[in-house]
Amino acid sequence: MDPVAIQERMEVSGLEAHLKQSGMPLEEGVDRMLIEIMAEEKETFTFTSDLADDTNYDLSSKRFSDDNITRFEQDMEKLHTNIAQRVSEILSLEQFEAFMQNQKQMRELQISQIKMAANMFGGEE
Repeated sequence: MDPVAIQERMEVSGLEAHLKQSGMPLEEGVDRMLIEIMAEEKETFTFTSDLADDTNYDLSSKRFSDDNITRFEQDMEKLHTNIAQRVSEILSLEQFEAFMQNQKQMRELQISQIKMAANMFGGEE
């Protein structure tokens, strides 16, 4: 499994289950297209925060500073905007709205987890 796309696969899997349960299943192959778009956008996005680097194991308080967390949050909003522009062309309006809600929830979860880590590792103010 491509390590870059693991998070994207998990997100799309959850979205796919929600859409199917809501009577708006994705057409065959659209799940793969979503994963590819999300992975491509993430790979080419220029992050201003190192919190997006899954290979960086620095747990210092400087890395978890309020400024770095804020930059990461802004980065993720911009990344999701880029993704939204592309996926809007392959989803129905209802599916797109669910996708956007899913992206927002995932972003909020990530930020929440990072803020918990900052509390654990003594992030700078």
